[in-house]
Amino acid sequence: MKKLDLYIIKEHVSPFLGGLLVLTFIFLLSRIYQLLDLLIKRGVHFFQVSEVFGLSMAFIIAMTVPMSVLIASIVAFGRLGEDFEILAMKSAGISFRRTLLGPFIVSLGVFAVMAAFDNFLLPEANHRLKNLLIDIHHKKPVGEIRPRVFVNFQGYLIYVEKKDDRTQRLYGISIEEPAEGGVRFIFAEEGVVESATEEFIVLRLKDGEIHEALGRREETYRRILFKEHLVHIPVSSELVRKNRKYRSDREMTLGMLIKRAKEVKGEMKSLNRPADKTRKKLLKNRYYSLLVEVHKKFSMPFAAVVFLVLGASLAILSHRGGYETAFGLSFPVFTLYYILLIGGENLSDRGILHPALSMWIPNLLFLLLALFLVRKCEG
Repeated sequence: MKKLDLYIIKEHVSPFLGGLLVLTFIFLLSRIYQLLDLLIKRGVHFFQVSEVFGLSMAFIIAMTVPMSVLIASIVAFGRLGEDFEILAMKSAGISFRRTLLGPFIVSLGVFAVMAAFDNFLLPEANHRLKNLLIDIHHKKPVGEIRPRVFVNFQGYLIYVEKKDDRTQRLYGISIEEPAEGGVRFIFAEEGVVESATEEFIVLRLKDGEIHEALGRREETYRRILFKEHLVHIPVSSELVRKNRKYRSDREMTLGMLIKRAKEVKGEMKSLNRPADKTRKKLLKNRYYSLLVEVHKKFSMPFAAVVFLVLGASLAILSHRGGYETAFGLSFPVFTLYYILLIGGENLSDRGILHPALSMWIPNLLFLLLALFLVRKCEG
């Protein structure tokens, strides 16, 4: 029987790699615009863009590997069904459940590898990617000017009501400019990014006024009206890499998450006064958000096991194989799975549903469906 198991496993290898390649490319399409923007508009060196690309792959792989297992299972068992090999195995007394044994063991291996990947490599990649993007934005900040968002460039605090990305025109501009011995505010109805070099961003402002308060007690005040005014904002000429210690939930390893969750839980227990009710609710939501990431590090990799059984059953019942069938059946499954996952995450973050339940509901529902379909395939 080992030869049969190896034969069925080999049938999964090629469609798994093909599905992984296609799905990874689809997910990368959403990053292509950002990478081209870094390379062309912001003039970031190709090496740094390549690093952004490489670090982005970690999150994509964490998503696409379990999905590729589903595609591989549908393609492999679909071909075995089309060529009547499954029927021949049944005639020889080999049940459909028995044919799943080899791939099922491999899927457990995929689960173990991806759980380790999500627990150790993915958080570090996310942390390095965030740090790199922050450093790049500090080096080339002109693209960071966004409507109704305060942006700080080397001490210049800039706020705009409206921005035209095509023409680089700005409207409703407010700038707090560093000034020796006081403070200076610049207001203008409109302006344009005149130029952006390695050393300066030059803003040409029109129809505005400057307010200055000078002196130790800001006792000197003056107001200047202008038709046109140039503002030279210094920027860093080199990409300065910094290692920031702060990590968000998705940048923490399993150990970091558990440690932080224990700290938050301990803080919750220390709050006993009625006045602490609001604070306790916020801490509960924070505690749940940490547990969400803990359970997600195992529930998403375990989807590979669930998808293996589900894909094989769908392939046998549909009596069709090939990539067209695989992708046609897979995408509705993927969509529903991630809707349930994201919905459960939102409920847990709001403190409504415990993370142990919300993060495993998608796997549980699809596993029950897969087991039901296996019984139908046996009948």
